[in-house]
Amino acid sequence: MIEVPEKPVEISSHALSPDTAPLVSISCITYNQEKYIREAIEGFLMQKTVFPVEILIHDDASTDKTADIIREYEAKYPLLIKPIYQTENQFSQGNKPGKLNRIRARGTYIAMCEGDDYWTDPLKLQKQVSFLEANPEYSMVCTNFSVIDENNNLISKWGWQGSKTTSYIDQETILGRYTPKTLTVLLRNRCVLQIDPKFSAYRYPNGDVAFFSAVAEFGPCHFVNEITGTYRMTKSGIWAKKDMAQQLKMKIRTFKNLLLFYSDKKKLHKPIYNQLINMCRVVSIVSFKKAKLYDAGTYLMQYFYFKMRDSMDRR
Repeated sequence: MIEVPEKPVEISSHALSPDTAPLVSISCITYNQEKYIREAIEGFLMQKTVFPVEILIHDDASTDKTADIIREYEAKYPLLIKPIYQTENQFSQGNKPGKLNRIRARGTYIAMCEGDDYWTDPLKLQKQVSFLEANPEYSMVCTNFSVIDENNNLISKWGWQGSKTTSYIDQETILGRYTPKTLTVLLRNRCVLQIDPKFSAYRYPNGDVAFFSAVAEFGPCHFVNEITGTYRMTKSGIWAKKDMAQQLKMKIRTFKNLLLFYSDKKKLHKPIYNQLINMCRVVSIVSFKKAKLYDAGTYLMQYFYFKMRDSMDRR
């Protein structure tokens, strides 16, 4: 439990001016999420803090009513909500909407939440800022979360259970065991500013593990076992539309590039190799069962290759 200062108030009632410097920047990226974006924004507005906040929303040229809903809130809170309305979809052009939104953040800290997720704890930001202010050796703090489907049916009350409740999360833990959920994290902006330029040379289909592991190079992440938000599993996303083998292939590409990104950090090779070995083994087995013999053979060869590399790396 993190202690909270007395009398935090809802950020929507803060006295702001155009020159007010926020302590926290909320970064929200959205695309065709008219069913969910209102809930996300309301989760931001319900936050109670003793410091100023800005809400940065990047709409990636939605073709539904997402942008109209954002404009409705912008008109009501013009000094608090600062959107970008793209006229051309940036993601399809190879640009990263998250990065485009983060580079305009003025806060000392950055919180992130995609347009189909939402926060449920009104003291989420205040608790996290209080921890990072008191613990400068940490680069970020994350929390637990609930999981629902696209129809708001509860899938899991606690997203992380059992062994995933350790409070200390370092780079090896992020690469080897689990990655903080984006909607639960608060980061030091100075760390983000240093790692974003380094990512341009690599492609990460699973950007979260790459991004958060890089942030953790500047200090560990503190995990607070309290639910502060809800993660929504939808069937319409790029990831959800793929079967297990396709998802694992994307993760394999991510971890291959992480191996290059961390080529000079030998201590991080073991968790990366473990991930690659396990994923290649599963893809090979699944492909063989589906009679996709080329894929089965290809990933079986990669399985043995990474086992050999791992063994040589430990000498």
